Amino acid sequence: MNRQTLTRMLAGFGAALVSAALVGQFWLLCGVIAGQGGTMVSAVWRFLGFFTILTNILVALTFTHAALRPQRRTGLGSARFEAMVAVSIMLVGMVYTAVLRALWQPTGAQKWVDAGLHDLAPILFVAFWLLRPHGSLRWRQMPLLLVWALLYCIYALSRGAADGWYPYPFLDATKLSSAHLMFNIIVLIGAFAGVSAALTALDQWLGRAGRHN
Repeated sequence: MNRQTLTRMLAGFGAALVSAALVGQFWLLCGVIAGQGGTMVSAVWRFLGFFTILTNILVALTFTHAALRPQRRTGLGSARFEAMVAVSIMLVGMVYTAVLRALWQPTGAQKWVDAGLHDLAPILFVAFWLLRPHGSLRWRQMPLLLVWALLYCIYALSRGAADGWYPYPFLDATKLSSAHLMFNIIVLIGAFAGVSAALTALDQWLGRAGRHN
């Protein structure tokens, strides 16, 4: 089995697994929202409020693109876009493990869905990214890898200002002072910048190593 075939198979498996986890999470959330007297529209609105969900949607789309059009390295298949997704899903796993995992103990179907979105998706996507061609990322492009995180912070705070609901405690403007909130955002973006720098350096090293083989 050559590398391209392995990459395509991994992408297909990842697309199926992450899509199933997303559907499962939405179904479970619909049950919770319905129990609170909410509607399907409320469930969709809440579902799309989480960075984990939005990033896993990007992961599923990127996997699907790679499985169906493995040769096309533009758009969803471009090196920069795949690196941005890799950074984002890695931070999903890291932040969840470091900050959020201790805040609740999911059971049953929720436990399996939770593992798919926070644990398996990062592992599969990093493995996929490592199999892709390398050497095209440049340090001047690193800010592009932070765009998703910056846009999400703006999005989450805007949503919260409109309806009073914040998806994560470290972005909850109703419970944090402005200084504390800004500190949390700076730390979050700093974490993204650190992972982006590490990924860029690794991409360049893998590119050089590949040329010398």
